[in-house]
Amino acid sequence: MSASQVSVHPAFASHHATFNHVWSSLLLEELYRLGVRDIALASGSRSAPLTMAAAAHPGFRRHLHFDERGLGFMALGLAKGSSRPVAVIMTSGTAVANLWPAVAEAQLTGVPLIILSADRPPELIDNGANQAIDQQGIFGRYPVHQQNLPSPTPSIPAAFVLSSVDQALARQAHTPGPVHFNCMYPEPLYPGDDYLDFSAYLAPLGDWLHSGEPWSPWQQSEQHCPRQPDWDSLTGRRGVIVAGRIQDPAQGKAVAALAERLGWPLLADLQSQIRFDTCNLVHTDLALQNSCFVTELARAEVLLQFGARLISKRLGQFIKQHPWQDYWLVDPQP
Repeated sequence: MSASQVSVHPAFASHHATFNHVWSSLLLEELYRLGVRDIALASGSRSAPLTMAAAAHPGFRRHLHFDERGLGFMALGLAKGSSRPVAVIMTSGTAVANLWPAVAEAQLTGVPLIILSADRPPELIDNGANQAIDQQGIFGRYPVHQQNLPSPTPSIPAAFVLSSVDQALARQAHTPGPVHFNCMYPEPLYPGDDYLDFSAYLAPLGDWLHSGEPWSPWQQSEQHCPRQPDWDSLTGRRGVIVAGRIQDPAQGKAVAALAERLGWPLLADLQSQIRFDTCNLVHTDLALQNSCFVTELARAEVLLQFGARLISKRLGQFIKQHPWQDYWLVDPQP
């Protein structure tokens, strides 16, 4: 089965059958934007959200197989023939174990497979029911990247799903081989009477919803950061600089110097090497309990953060809750 290519990238749909279907659609859309065009599928119940998302996407060629062992080797052939990553969808339980030979060969020969295995939520694993085996890490050390995705929930931002895909394929581009996403889907797995509107949940994705570009720029081949064309306009707005984990003291001093030059408040973490710099608001964690301080800090439109892994929970919550117009995170690790 194949579908015609679209000349203009359509907006990402806001109506879906269940929350499982939202995450499945996000996964497959990001894979498409990163170059995946072929999906190999074997039918099953727990994988229904993934299968429905694959069927609804106009850009994929879908290849069906009745047996998961044969499915894996069909996907290997597709990936070798197209020189592109190929996604593989199957249901939970021993169906996943049947992919083992193909995953091992993909690792040994450097073939880019992307395994999307459906799974039960944690409370239904190993409980005596059919197909309730523990699938986490089922392929051992053979995947070049593997991630056990949590059960879809509105409390986890949609950007988490996209970033997970971006990080996995960035690693796969560096070290070709299989990637494994274990997708833990609770009931319901099928549509109800009406599709639900998830536009409020998807809204923070902003321009991604209408563009054809991946969420993260990790696929760029450059090892340096090119000059950003909108930097000059950003520096003229109200901003805050946050210094997270910075290992090199010289880099920490450069961040402090930038904050002084821009005239932006500097909030430096204990791991930043500049905790006691004269520019740093040393008692930010305590000050964030003061409503007047929070109101004043919330006037900022731009957040420029160097280094991740902040110790202050209050600062992390403020960053998460504030509707930044621009949020830049500069860190050597994806």
